[in-house]
Amino acid sequence: MARKRESYSERIARGLARGLTRSQARGHARPSERSIRAPRIEQPLDRALTTALRAFRATNNATYAAKTGHVSRERFSRFLREQEVAVRHGRKWTITDNLVRETTAFIGGRRVVIRVRGFDAASTIGQHNSAVRNLLRHPEDLSPLTLFEGVRVTDTSGRQHILETRPNVLLRLSASGGSIFETVYRIIV
Repeated sequence: MARKRESYSERIARGLARGLTRSQARGHARPSERSIRAPRIEQPLDRALTTALRAFRATNNATYAAKTGHVSRERFSRFLREQEVAVRHGRKWTITDNLVRETTAFIGGRRVVIRVRGFDAASTIGQHNSAVRNLLRHPEDLSPLTLFEGVRVTDTSGRQHILETRPNVLLRLSASGGSIFETVYRIIV
């Protein structure tokens, strides 16, 4: 037998009895209120939010970014607030990106997958990978690689790693077989 559907007023009354606000009981918590859904743990960011985040970085306009990523403005704003990607001051957003990114780096004579927090650390690793790629194409040109001598990146557990800059080691890694530059760059939520 089919279950009787709960009316709107019954749902609101049940939510209020649980100690929720009216908007939480409706299922649409306000931005200042805690969501009643369980938080998602360590999942890659979906493509729509990634596209919206990229547009937000370029324009600093959350409405335009949400439209670009084909997500609702409310979902995108909640994502920015909950993941501490940006903070709102009045009508302006300030980007404070703290997202965890998983990327490939050359550290200590090995290629490792490392998790870093924030855009700047991931960008540094990406620029280093680009310099290594340039070394493989033009082994005589070491100038891009010298910019990374002594550069350290900090992973999410707080350990610091020095990026590999020895040309012979990097050339050996490329000759060892397999594709060195797999596309490993994920934002982890």
